[in-house]
Amino acid sequence: MNGTNMNDGNLKNGNLKNGRKIPGRGVLAWTAMLVGLFVVSLTAGLVPAFAGEAPAAVKEMLKKLETQMANENPGFKGFNAVQGQEFFKTRRMNKKENEMISCASCHTEDPRKSGMSKANKPIKPLAPAANPEALTDRRNMEKWFYRNCTQVLERECTAQEKGDFLAFLLSVGV
Repeated sequence: MNGTNMNDGNLKNGNLKNGRKIPGRGVLAWTAMLVGLFVVSLTAGLVPAFAGEAPAAVKEMLKKLETQMANENPGFKGFNAVQGQEFFKTRRMNKKENEMISCASCHTEDPRKSGMSKANKPIKPLAPAANPEALTDRRNMEKWFYRNCTQVLERECTAQEKGDFLAFLLSVGV
């Protein structure tokens, strides 16, 4: 051998490098584009980052909310985790309590952590990534949406708010 790599000829043809096939430029370009789209969608809150399978009750509720939204708004494009996070953390004046409150007032800013109710009762984490029991019963979710929305917002939550909020909880990883 005169110091040259035996695979140089194959490398120039795009076939082998260290005995492995090198993908063509087209495959690499498509892969990069798809990864880029996924990352942009993830950071925009359009694709949940939840590592596990969403609980069946959440899927069922999201489907119901999506149908409701599509009927109310033909231009509906889906729920948004970023808007759900804003909804969760936004403080609002509660006239009955005469104070600024948000969902995070009791549930904490991080839905992976335990919170405390106004009656000093512990609240388990809301995010399924931190609490596998969370969001597993549709009736229970509807009950707590009603109670918490009427307490924090002094009205019921809209289908858009509920869907965005659920998308946010599914986007929260461990």
